[in-house]
This record gives sequence, structure tokens and C-alpha cells, in this order.
Amino acid sequence: MCREYISENLTQHALEWERAEMVPEHVYQKFAKDNMLLGALPGPLPVEWLKKLGIHDVLGCVKVEEWDYTHTAIYIAEVC
Repeated sequence: MCREYISENLTQHALEWERAEMVPEHVYQKFAKDNMLLGALPGPLPVEWLKKLGIHDVLGCVKVEEWDYTHTAIYIAEVC
């Protein structure tokens, strides 16, 4: 799921954005909406704090309390 998301929303546009020397604002908004910025947080995730904010999962598939270092490693590998 992560690979598909990154490919669709980041990788396929990377060269274009590199040339433009900017990433469009809507990309940041989409990543935030889909909770894909959580992978950049150090683990383990602050579950209680995230739930108070109404954030319960990443991409609708991984609950914040289940997010672990393996998920972080996959996220980092795909983003890189």
C-alpha cells in the first residue's frame, strides 16, 4: 500500500518537481490528510496524543498503535 501511494502521489512527479524546484502545496495537504506524514515521526508514535487529535490510522490500513519500526523502515525506504 505504501509503495503504491508513494508512486502515485510522489515518485511519478519527482522529475517535474525537481525541475520546478518546488513541490506543489496540494501534495503536502494530501500527505497530511492521509496521515502519511506520521512516518516521519520518531517511533513509537505518540498514540494517545494522535487519538486526541482524531488520528487513528495511516492510509486507513495501519492503526497508530500498531505502527512500529518495521512500518517506519518501509515508509523510509519507499520515500527515499
